[in-house]
Amino acid sequence: MSERGSESENPAIASPTEKQVLPGGSQMSTRRLLSLAVLSSLSIALLVATQVAQAQEVTASIVGTITDQSGAPIKGAIVLATDTERGTTYSATTNDSGSYNLPRLPVGSYSVKVSASGFESALHPPFTLVLNQTARIDVGMKVGQVTETVEVSGAPQCFRPKLPRSAQ
Repeated sequence: MSERGSESENPAIASPTEKQVLPGGSQMSTRRLLSLAVLSSLSIALLVATQVAQAQEVTASIVGTITDQSGAPIKGAIVLATDTERGTTYSATTNDSGSYNLPRLPVGSYSVKVSASGFESALHPPFTLVLNQTARIDVGMKVGQVTETVEVSGAPQCFRPKLPRSAQ
């Protein structure tokens, strides 16, 4: 046999138009197999890029505790954070310890309104959330009619996330 004949019989050195026998007895051209491999690689790369993009969010958070006049936590209070520039409202409900968390808010200016059954509504004036900031807005509620609104004053406490030593 000539060298040329032995090359064409070797399935590892097939021309793009020749068919290769795959496990299970099916046949697929080398070109189609290569196309499938490239498509699979691109799909995986796109999936990884999507995950990286999601990790780079441009957001901030608001957290806090809602209490009554004696300092006892209020469960089930409704906390509404309104983006004063866009008019978008985000809501949270306090848990058993009176805590709430509004994560992943777009950066911007926000006002916070808190309401709970048997208490006067409380309104915190607008403040600015910046990138990766966690603003703490604690509100003490007064017993009263739900239709009454009490304005809470003071600047929010701002917390910056701690960076790992390698990033400092």
